[in-house]
Amino acid sequence: MNLAVALRQLFTFVVERGHEVPKHEIAMLELLPSSLGADGRYKVQRDELRTVEEYAPRFATLGASGFPWINLTCLGVIDEQLVVGVELPASPTGAARTSLNYSGPEKRVLDSEWSASALLDVR
Repeated sequence: MNLAVALRQLFTFVVERGHEVPKHEIAMLELLPSSLGADGRYKVQRDELRTVEEYAPRFATLGASGFPWINLTCLGVIDEQLVVGVELPASPTGAARTSLNYSGPEKRVLDSEWSASALLDVR
């Protein structure tokens, strides 16, 4: 799977739903269910954010690992970076083909003018 192509498709998805994608550097973040706090925000360390170039090899590996799906979602802007979340099922199932899905931004991100702090507690 090619991350650059997937990101273009994600941004097209967002624009087709009537939202303008903020023009910022992109930071990739793998979302783990275990990092979801009681307040509904993901608790993440700043060093978990990856550039597109850093994350591209991992994304390609995930796409070939037998996951039935991968979801890319716009999480909002933090520190002048547009954070794109990568959501995965709990484990690979041996799927022959991985479906790529798109979502976001959530209403609470839009209501906060694209601030990722509505979804992320970055430390």
